Amino acid sequence: MKEINKKIEGNKLLLKVSANIYEKEAVLNASYKFTNKCYLNIEQINTSIEVFFQSKDENTDLNEISLEFCNELIDQQIRINTSKEYKIIREELVKKAFNTISK
Repeated sequence: MKEINKKIEGNKLLLKVSANIYEKEAVLNASYKFTNKCYLNIEQINTSIEVFFQSKDENTDLNEISLEFCNELIDQQIRINTSKEYKIIREELVKKAFNTISK
């Protein structure tokens, strides 16, 4: 994976994510889903966002975590993109719905 670099050492995992591809919000949202399995630290350095995982349990497979995280990151970024793309339509629907109620 070019846009995500990973390094695994023992019970620690460091993922470097391109900030040119993924927004900080997507990284935060994806990271939140892994707080039950790992301790996390997130730091932006220039054009990359570093996500540091430390497993809570020695039986945690960090390679699997990295693959799941990458899929979750894509999902969260698509949610953000879709939200931006349909923002105007959503606002108009809400305006019409509340306009009907206020009459």
